Amino acid sequence: MLGALSGDALAEWLRSHPLPAITGRTLVDGKRLHRDLDESRRRGWFMTRGENVEDVTALAVALSIRDEVFGLAVAGPSHRMEKRIDDLAARVVAARRRIEEVFRQ
Repeated sequence: MLGALSGDALAEWLRSHPLPAITGRTLVDGKRLHRDLDESRRRGWFMTRGENVEDVTALAVALSIRDEVFGLAVAGPSHRMEKRIDDLAARVVAARRRIEEVFRQ
């Protein structure tokens, strides 16, 4: 959901919220998190690798339905997800497009 914020809104959010370590992989530096989100926006999808739950990888996209932002994600054990990241990312992106298309009609 942070990735759906505008640059200014994200910067403000990062200034006003602590980033506690949930796992050893949690991004706790605001600048590093901001760079990760910028890279993910350019790529078209977001990923977490054990940042919130150890040994869980998740891929996600933000989607807009009637002016509201939602998140769509797929997650699973890292050892299974890692082998399929490109395929799963393509599927999540395609699902976002289809869902937004349906709600535009």
